[in-house]
Amino acid sequence: MTSDTTALEVWDDAAGVDHLWTNANLGEAVPDVMTPATWSAVSRFMSRAMITASVPGARAFGRIQGRFYLDLSVLASLAATFGVPPHRVLASMEPVFGTVPPDVEIPLVALPRARTALALLRASLTGARRARAARRGLTTVLPALPRRCTELRATIAATADPHVLASLWTGEIEPLLATVGDLMDVVRRDGKALVTVPARLTRLVGAADAAVLTSGGEHLASLGPLIGLARLEGGEIDRDTYVLEHGHRGPHEFELSVPRPAEDLERHLAQLRGGPDPRALLARRDAARRAAWQRLGDAWPRRVESTRRGLAAWADAARQRERIRSESMRVFWVAREFVRRAGELTGLGEDAFLLSIEEVLDALAGAPVTADVAVRRATYAHYRSLPAPPPLVRGSVAAAAGAGTAGTVRGTGASAGVVTGPVRVLAEVADGAALQPGEVLVTTVTNVGWTPLFPRAAAVVTDVGALLSHAAIVARELGIPAVVGCGDATTTLRTGDRVRVDGILGTVQRLP
Repeated sequence: MTSDTTALEVWDDAAGVDHLWTNANLGEAVPDVMTPATWSAVSRFMSRAMITASVPGARAFGRIQGRFYLDLSVLASLAATFGVPPHRVLASMEPVFGTVPPDVEIPLVALPRARTALALLRASLTGARRARAARRGLTTVLPALPRRCTELRATIAATADPHVLASLWTGEIEPLLATVGDLMDVVRRDGKALVTVPARLTRLVGAADAAVLTSGGEHLASLGPLIGLARLEGGEIDRDTYVLEHGHRGPHEFELSVPRPAEDLERHLAQLRGGPDPRALLARRDAARRAAWQRLGDAWPRRVESTRRGLAAWADAARQRERIRSESMRVFWVAREFVRRAGELTGLGEDAFLLSIEEVLDALAGAPVTADVAVRRATYAHYRSLPAPPPLVRGSVAAAAGAGTAGTVRGTGASAGVVTGPVRVLAEVADGAALQPGEVLVTTVTNVGWTPLFPRAAAVVTDVGALLSHAAIVARELGIPAVVGCGDATTTLRTGDRVRVDGILGTVQRLP
């Protein structure tokens, strides 16, 4: 169904609601305006990964101008219901979701205490049961996912009956989304070491050595496309191997309407070629790590073994988090193939991505499409034309102005080091060829699709991010200074500006 009306749908859960929202961490995973198909798939995934989603009136995520945001007011209100100060609970999540300035008011949601407590208890018990089952399946489910997803995509492509395709969603694809959502919940439950170990280490050895010691994850999935590209360029692996291992990872990997890198490999590789071999950076990081261990042993000989145990737990949690996230993206590729094939079988074509999954299933069942596809298309184009909202939003406006002084941008020091260099502001990874070695990469947010650009950069600066964000993790692994969560870096700095980046203090100072 189409319409000539100029009215648009509202894809904004912040409209008319006084809540505090953040896109830190989640905004790097889902940086785009989401098509309705993507939003419905992401909602299913997140509803399993966050137990609060099953508490009535307390779904802790939503859309702002079509983009994914976390509702901090809901999370703070759940804690406040039981007497925990709002800023305390948000401070405990700071490494994941970034800093909420102490002068920013956190509007609370009125939640009935008894009913909320009962709902949380039920949700916690359900989540714990799912997590136990998912944890038992970690050694069997994850290794089987690559083959299973490859088989499912082939089955979808060969399916000619709309009813059979619909049954694939209900019988195979949606259960897989639930499975990887449960695995992400395992990460949330088991990820305490990701927060506590770096904090303790910083107090013991300082920020610089803590950053070095919490690197060394060359097997982290975030580094996979970077290492894979170097191996491909060096003739160590062939294209088929690269596709099998990394073809599902890219800058828009959650968005179902966007092809995966494996679907357009030449273009993907052309955007990323030309950087230095990252293994030289990793080798230098290994040497720095050995020196840091030596300093720790000299200063605190009795703390070495306990520190090793703590870092081993941290490394296990980090690898598990990254691996589950990577395998989840294989499932989203399957979901993309389902919607794409549904468009072919129903005659909707690419417009199928403008329908929710429920609407796609109805269309496969032969029901007429009641959604106004033309309005959906116009709504999607409208939100994509707008500047991205800031990382921290109250209502529909920025929650706080930048904390920097004149000529200085401030954020979270995420990877230690101090460098001086010219700025290169990039809006999209597709513009990555413009980044020259030694330039300071400044962008809104990075994710795994940006990883192959990092070795060219002298430093990385982002508007969005926290200590466990992609930019922070990859920069630490490569020994590149990084400042994340600045909020206003891309609007304050310009390509060609000369800046001094301090990855410990979290400052980016424009130089004369």
